[in-house]
Amino acid sequence: MDLEEQDYTQPGIERLVTINTAQDWGEAADVSVFYGRELELEGLKQWIIEDHCRLIVLLGMGGIGKTSLSVKLAEQLQDRFDFLIWRSLRNAPPLEELLPPMIQFLSQQQETEANLPKTTHRLLSRFNYYLRQKRCLIVFDNVETILKSGSPAGRYREGYEDYGELFQQVAE
Repeated sequence: MDLEEQDYTQPGIERLVTINTAQDWGEAADVSVFYGRELELEGLKQWIIEDHCRLIVLLGMGGIGKTSLSVKLAEQLQDRFDFLIWRSLRNAPPLEELLPPMIQFLSQQQETEANLPKTTHRLLSRFNYYLRQKRCLIVFDNVETILKSGSPAGRYREGYEDYGELFQQVAE
C-alpha cells in the first residue's frame, strides 16, 4: 500500500480545532477602518505576548487614536486569551459597580449578584482570583475620567482611589 501526503491529514480538522474564547466587548469602537499604527501594534503585542507584561497604559492627548489602537490590538490578540473584556470608563463608574458584572462574566455566571461580596476590597480579591484562573485580556478605556485633572499621573478623583489598588494588584 502506498500512502500519499493527503493520507496523513484529517479532512475538516480546521473546523474541529477552535479556540473557546469568552468575549465581552462592552462599548468598544468599530475599527473596521484602521490604517497605520502597525509599529505601535507590533510593540504592544510583543509586550503582551513575548514579554508577558501584565499592565500597559496608553497615554496621549485626546483624539490621537488610543481607543482605536486598543480595540485593534484586542481584536488581533483575542484568540490568545480565554477571556476578553473591554470596558469604557467614560462615565466614571465606581469600581464597586464595574467589578460585579465582570466577575460574573469571568466565572461564567457561576457567581451571582446575590453571592458576590459587598465590599470593594473583597470584590477586588474575587476579581483577581478569576484573573489567576485563566488567561484574560482586560482593556479599560478612558481611564483619565477617574483621574484628578491637573494632578500628576496616578492621582485619582475622590471616591476612585480603589482603581489604583486594582491596577497595582494586576501589575504585581
